[in-house]
Amino acid sequence: MLGGFLCSLSNNLRFKGIKEKILTMEQQIKPREFKRSTLFVKELVVGALLFGFAGFWYLIMGKSTTAVIWFIGSVMLLLNYFWSKRTPYIQITEEEIMLSPYLARRPKIVKWDTIQRVNHISKKKAELILADDKKVKIYLSYIDKKDRENVMQILKSGIEEKNN
Repeated sequence: MLGGFLCSLSNNLRFKGIKEKILTMEQQIKPREFKRSTLFVKELVVGALLFGFAGFWYLIMGKSTTAVIWFIGSVMLLLNYFWSKRTPYIQITEEEIMLSPYLARRPKIVKWDTIQRVNHISKKKAELILADDKKVKIYLSYIDKKDRENVMQILKSGIEEKNN
């Protein structure tokens, strides 16, 4: 009885560091999504409202062509608002990082294998340096402030795991 307890205790102490490492690896492996900053999304709504009011103003003034242009701008901003609410800026999985900065562009997909290092340029910007010396910019200002450090930590630890 006592021997089994001591054996399990020694196993727990011996493998404690390994268990912690496995737990941190499992936390990093699970897919993470980082939504856009709420300030950025609210700016789209304000812009759409201003464009809509301008279109309405030009319609009252009798300039229908100009009004239609302003209304189209308002609709485009509203579409971008709904897309931004639904689509996260960064999706991190075990195999890749996907950046979706804009509505009109395809997401940029970067495989973990191709990343050499991360440069933290400022509080609002970082770069992924790829194996072929290309740079992929990550605008941290597009992410909520509370998630910025978490994104950088996941990127750095993911690259360290890849290099080990």
